[in-house]
Amino acid sequence: MPGRRLTKQQGSLGGEGEARMTDEELVKRCLGGDTGAFTLLVHRYKGPVYNLAAKMVQNPTDAEDVAQETFLQVYRALPGYRREARFATWIYRIAANRALDCLRRRQSPVRQTVPLDRGDGEAGPGLLSRLPCRDPSPEEQVVRSESQARLRQALAALPDHYRIVLVLYHFQGLSYRDIGEILDLPVRTVETRLYRAKHNLKEFLLEAEGGGAEHALSGSRSAVASVPQ
Repeated sequence: MPGRRLTKQQGSLGGEGEARMTDEELVKRCLGGDTGAFTLLVHRYKGPVYNLAAKMVQNPTDAEDVAQETFLQVYRALPGYRREARFATWIYRIAANRALDCLRRRQSPVRQTVPLDRGDGEAGPGLLSRLPCRDPSPEEQVVRSESQARLRQALAALPDHYRIVLVLYHFQGLSYRDIGEILDLPVRTVETRLYRAKHNLKEFLLEAEGGGAEHALSGSRSAVASVPQ
């Protein structure tokens, strides 16, 4: 696999072939030496992986690095993929670990944030529903900008084990069961963490609107725990 940055390789499959083939079929072709099949897997998952990374690390450069690290690890680990979990679960698990690793390495204030509503349909249901859908007036643009800033701050303030569950559920659209498989957690634990994450998020937003945003959540971000692979 050339270089650290992914490059488009000439594959043996066309667009229609990609749409018809399952992840498992593409993996099988990869293991048979078809580099084009791996390129198709990258195209299939690069959006979801980047979105997960962006919501977790809240920095475009770091998010791109996380995505690159994820696909590099997938490429190197593919020969050992035993299909005990679905490929989607496996790649999300790797992406979650790389995002958490990034947070552990950084351990510094967020340098540059990315909007929670990227315009690509990944915004979580309910979180931004109160914002106008039509073209906003100048006054509404100010309100929207302030709302997005509060949402970014609230998400960044969540402990990492709450944030990852919230991101996987609201922004990636995964089920409790899928999240449990990715994080190696019982479904009940996923439900509990998601409930607490949304409660903390709501508390932060209420405090932010009242002028006390910096004290909305008690304590700093918790220690990052690795997701079993």
